[in-house]
Amino acid sequence: MVVVKIAYGQKGLADLKNRFRFGKKGMKWQHTISVWGTCLFTFSAMNLATGALNQIVLAPGDFTWNVNLFSSDFLVGFLIAMFLDAGAVFEENGWRGFTLPLLQSRFNPLKASIVLGLMWFGWHIPVKFDIFFYGFENALKLFFILMIKFVLLSIIMTFFFNQVGGMTIIAIAMHGISNDSVRLAGEILSDSYTVYLLTEIHLVIPMLIVAIGLVLKTKGRLGLTPDQ
Repeated sequence: MVVVKIAYGQKGLADLKNRFRFGKKGMKWQHTISVWGTCLFTFSAMNLATGALNQIVLAPGDFTWNVNLFSSDFLVGFLIAMFLDAGAVFEENGWRGFTLPLLQSRFNPLKASIVLGLMWFGWHIPVKFDIFFYGFENALKLFFILMIKFVLLSIIMTFFFNQVGGMTIIAIAMHGISNDSVRLAGEILSDSYTVYLLTEIHLVIPMLIVAIGLVLKTKGRLGLTPDQ
């Protein structure tokens, strides 16, 4: 918000505030609900696909997957993850609320998403610095997978963000669900390098499928309309 205030003044802050809607002003509510429903299904399905891959590949002692999708605890936790995840709430004003619209005004949506994904990855390097305990070469492999993950996630998020007219709330929800505090993808019980690497690969696989599908479907436009 400080950067927005300095760069764009009161108008920039007003634009940031106006992005706190479920859908763009004037957008048909049926379209908004449809986009949100598709978005929540997609992100939940990606997490469940990751859980299934973990279940198939990892040893029982390295992974557990016992989420109850129909319990009240899960539903409450899912809503909290969507709208109150600390990382999502504090980061998305900057990533999708400010940076993505700026990048899309200069580049096509696909290139903007890739640039943002690389920036997002760079932001997380300091908090992932502990992976160097696995050794330098292993750490580089993990960083490469993490970089791919952030870029793919950025592409997917751009599509749904654009579909609701560039609203920050859906970005917060996507970020929160992808952090998976409700353990849709299960819980990792091992801190070994091999398990870490495999679980990150399992996160990337469904993201790769969805991202490629969206890029092909939209021919790289990722839901961006001329009026955006």
